Amino acid sequence: MNPQPKHTPKRLKGKAYKDLQDTVWRRDYGHCAICGVWTLAPPHHITPRSQGGEDTAENLITLCHACHHEIHHGRVKKYRKLLRQALQGRPSRGAGL
Repeated sequence: MNPQPKHTPKRLKGKAYKDLQDTVWRRDYGHCAICGVWTLAPPHHITPRSQGGEDTAENLITLCHACHHEIHHGRVKKYRKLLRQALQGRPSRGAGL
């Protein structure tokens, strides 16, 4: 029996990760996907890295500090619903979500 090789999530470092963040920010026009406010906050991983989420444009979305905080520390269910709605309205980029 041949076991399947374990998938190693894509991780970027340094300039490559900064370039990815810039790409996501430009794609989202610098606006939070939930509330629409303009922000310079770093993108949010949709599937957390700790859960196997990769460093790809498809797995990152722009969120302001307040919405990012709420997703991690506050009204998670409300904000996750809003995040899902925002993702449905986001223009398709290659593989998509």
